[in-house]
Amino acid sequence: MNEERINKNFLHMYSLYKSDCIEGNLKFEKLCYELKESLIENSYKCGQNFDFERNKFGPREDGLSKANIKFEMMGLIEIEKELGKKPVTYKIKEKGKLWVESLKKFYNKTVPDFSSIISVADNSLEENYNLSGTQIVKKERVQKAKEEMWGKKV
Repeated sequence: MNEERINKNFLHMYSLYKSDCIEGNLKFEKLCYELKESLIENSYKCGQNFDFERNKFGPREDGLSKANIKFEMMGLIEIEKELGKKPVTYKIKEKGKLWVESLKKFYNKTVPDFSSIISVADNSLEENYNLSGTQIVKKERVQKAKEEMWGKKV
């Protein structure tokens, strides 16, 4: 099995697994974006499993939004979205932790470079977790992507 077969839903859930709780769509989105870019920068094809399109990436991306709803229905995560309260809070449940851990064991046995991939993912998440979504947006990598999309710094 090749590393590009590592599913984006696993990478998405792994972000939440490592963080335990993520407050805000923007932060969740940008943590996933930084994770994706770190994997690509280190030549891991599984980073290409994340597609990026404005308002259609991270928790707002149709596939991941639907996945979040399914994950919540399966009891893997909890999405706290109170009426009139911002931001949305994402929490991983014990069942979700077990799901991620079982996939980690599977990928460890089937993907030769998996421990290196997880190391890159861990470094990216540790580097960005204590930042707000707005602070992550201001990072060079995100600004460069925005410049490529719109031709100017945003």
